[in-house]
Amino acid sequence: MTLEASWAQWVPHELCFVDLYGTEAGAHLEWGSPTSGDHGQLTIMTDLKGHAAEIVPAIGPSGGHIACVDEFVQTVRSGAWSGAHGRLSLSRAALIEAAYASAEQRREVALPLL
Repeated sequence: MTLEASWAQWVPHELCFVDLYGTEAGAHLEWGSPTSGDHGQLTIMTDLKGHAAEIVPAIGPSGGHIACVDEFVQTVRSGAWSGAHGRLSLSRAALIEAAYASAEQRREVALPLL
């Protein structure tokens, strides 16, 4: 995996993006640009029935970091924990730890199923 990050890059406008490439498909996610609006844009490049295809799913506005904080505060205040759990955070932490271990060990590190 290659990761490149920059706070100053030569792009036509303020833009954040992630490009992923695999053997079966690729994806481009961008947000913060005049064309992506408040909610970002995802483009999936793949092969459908032997023909190159781009899939652009509709993504609604996320509300950003402020919406996440508001949701957390509402959950704490209401005590309604039924939909709140840490599985997603645990999965993300395991992925990050595996990336560090892979770099340190200079080899592929398998992730446990969570």
